[in-house]
Amino acid sequence: ALITALLYSGASIQGNEVNCLSTRDKFVTLSTQKRHREFESRLADALACLLFVASKSASTRKKRAMQIRKVHKSKSRKRKSLDEPEEKKTDSEADILKKQRLNRSLNLFPTCRWKMEEPPGNSGPPVPNFGRLSTSFSNIADIRSYVLSNIRWFTQPGGCALLLETIIRIHDSKQVEKMIERSRKKAGMKGKGFLVRCACFSQHKKLVEEKQVVHQNTDGMDPLDLGLDCISIELLSLLLAGEVHSSFSGWAPAGFGLGFLTNRVGEVTGQLRRPSENVWLLRGYTSYSAMWVSESREDLDNPGSSFQLTHWNSWYGVEQKRTTMRVVLARGPWKHPGTDDPFKFKPTKNLKIQDSIWQNRRKEKIKALVDHQEFRNEFSMEEIDKIESHSEDSFFYPKDYRRWRFKIPSNSTTCEIWIPFFRLNKKQKAMVEMKMAPKVCRIVWNRWPSATVDSFAPATPTL
Repeated sequence: ALITALLYSGASIQGNEVNCLSTRDKFVTLSTQKRHREFESRLADALACLLFVASKSASTRKKRAMQIRKVHKSKSRKRKSLDEPEEKKTDSEADILKKQRLNRSLNLFPTCRWKMEEPPGNSGPPVPNFGRLSTSFSNIADIRSYVLSNIRWFTQPGGCALLLETIIRIHDSKQVEKMIERSRKKAGMKGKGFLVRCACFSQHKKLVEEKQVVHQNTDGMDPLDLGLDCISIELLSLLLAGEVHSSFSGWAPAGFGLGFLTNRVGEVTGQLRRPSENVWLLRGYTSYSAMWVSESREDLDNPGSSFQLTHWNSWYGVEQKRTTMRVVLARGPWKHPGTDDPFKFKPTKNLKIQDSIWQNRRKEKIKALVDHQEFRNEFSMEEIDKIESHSEDSFFYPKDYRRWRFKIPSNSTTCEIWIPFFRLNKKQKAMVEMKMAPKVCRIVWNRWPSATVDSFAPATPTL
């Protein structure tokens, strides 16, 4: 999902930084033939950007450490006696060679490949051993050439592991552990952090041993294979910013033009929610996915405007990977043009009964619109998740929730009862509509509150 988002953002190495200012056409505007022809080159740009950000971050960290060491060394020299012989004050030949070696290492990064070994019995060509890596060093300026010449290693099985191993070796594993510890301590989190922790197999084994039952979802996959616990926010920030962060606040991708959206209100703010290239990485309910604006648009916040989004779920068990949807932004509360308060009408002379009825209807319509806009901000996702629908109604009237009965949680001590949809008040109806809407709507509403999301093709996306 991350590489797909980088393809559509158009990020590439430009000089001494990563940005999206290249003059080439955006990937979303290319025809199918051009996409096939340029896919390998664009993929190499996306992978090279991740390695470049890691290399630059590690180089900056090394320069800072060398500068601190130089300051400490100069201070220690000042403490020495002035009677010390002059020849002892100069650096030795070993110190000079060490300094030169460190300066050369600032422009180098480790390149990794899987070691090739003979198959058992020498029955065929050498095969890669995914447990052993061979490491060499190359210049940072040649990162794209390295990726392009080894693109088959990144696209074959084990490619993701090879990319992550290379990035970890660029940063150094001990340094990554220190960054994780500092980040979690700064965020007030307890426990030891991680980058990748796959617990799917252990969960699946525990379920089989305890219940002897394996539930299958509509895609024929075990739901335990889908999850977000394997990948941490620390890994995403390390890949995109070259630093470790334990939340979606206080950092931004280094020139990738990429943003994040989640299903939790207020979790993502600032530049991560409003990227420059209108490409988002979605943290859904079961997996990560990518979403982008289908056409080049800049007026994505004008009230009443509409545009089309494309959602792509690269999870291997999802049959429907690509989904398009239309987003129509809310116009906001309507105000009467004659006065600041839409509920205050000036009395007019010779007012007819028909005009009075028309004004009352308009007043009720305005009030309903304002109430609907206000209710969207008065309830949380926890309240929505507690709403229950009657099982019989959902069985006899599938996909027609306006004919169902609902149990709305309340703080009162009275017994909760099943209430038909038409008897709910405006706030309760808004809560039910948000609960019954496709899950992708909750994520889109975090970016465009109260927007209308419809016209899913071919169907609602899997998150």
